[in-house]
Amino acid sequence: MFTGLVEALGKVRRITTAGARRYLEITAPFAGELKPGESVAVNGCCLTVTEITATGFETEATGPTLSQTTLGSLRAGTPVNLERALKAGDRLGGHILLGHIDEVARVRSVQRLAGGVRLVIAVRTENRRYLVEKGSIAVDGVSLTIQHCRQAEFTASIITHTWENTTLKYLRPGSKVNIEYDILVKSAQRAGTPAR
Repeated sequence: MFTGLVEALGKVRRITTAGARRYLEITAPFAGELKPGESVAVNGCCLTVTEITATGFETEATGPTLSQTTLGSLRAGTPVNLERALKAGDRLGGHILLGHIDEVARVRSVQRLAGGVRLVIAVRTENRRYLVEKGSIAVDGVSLTIQHCRQAEFTASIITHTWENTTLKYLRPGSKVNIEYDILVKSAQRAGTPAR
């Protein structure tokens, strides 16, 4: 599990493709603390560390992950948000994330404000039921609070610290982002849905 509090910005150093699989080498300042088999969220996607390198780690992404997230569009040199898995006893400063992306959404607008930035992001119509004002949502692995939701879009305000220390600062209108909805909201929705 993760919290949506990005630990560091990494960078895709190299990508190797083999059939439907991609092997990613990613730089990470905490590389020396990793072990093969550990989980790291890369732009919100839970990936398994397969090998440690001098400056980072290697991981593998399969066909479904590549097609259902933005990882399929990564290129060498692309910056990525990194978060190691939550350890028992750690503070839960963001909200509970599984690292399983629900959809790839699109940024509608980016508005600079005094003290931060306002993002408007459009989601799939069938997923608007997971949007709860003042609730949590993860955008590229960053835990954000939904300020407003209307139809199939939501607005989130981002403080300067988060903007400057994550990949969110590279977003522009039209950018695609990984979305993970709050597991509590999804569970409540499922509990209220009759079995089929």
